[in-house]
Amino acid sequence: MKKIISLANAVTILSLFVLSSCDKNDDDTISEDNGIVGKWVMVTTELKDCDNTDHNNLFNYECDPGDDCRYVRFKNDDTYESILKSGTTGGTYEISGNMITMCEDGDDCDEPVSFVVDGNTLVTTSVGATCTEVHTFSRTGN
Repeated sequence: MKKIISLANAVTILSLFVLSSCDKNDDDTISEDNGIVGKWVMVTTELKDCDNTDHNNLFNYECDPGDDCRYVRFKNDDTYESILKSGTTGGTYEISGNMITMCEDGDDCDEPVSFVVDGNTLVTTSVGATCTEVHTFSRTGN
């Protein structure tokens, strides 16, 4: 079980990296954000359709006020920051339709993932080689 949780944490970090872009707009105009700008706290991660069905699982994350919660903050200038138990990262993101691509500062861009914003809920979905990952976030502010 500890291995699965470690795998889920690694997958979560990777998925958050997948949510950005290597290219930033050179001008100072505010990009179309499709409702994604703001601070999003991770609520759940679901691993499903895994090749190894033992890895199919739903992880719930509790976030009490004052805790170091797992979150990502998307900014108007096409940058993001994410905080996970493993540390803080940041970079740029780009949106194209319902897909978002993220790049951690100094690294290559990852594959885009689909996203849907419905009010104060953000859901990202990425289909990996062995599992589909669905992350649900709740908006907490800017």
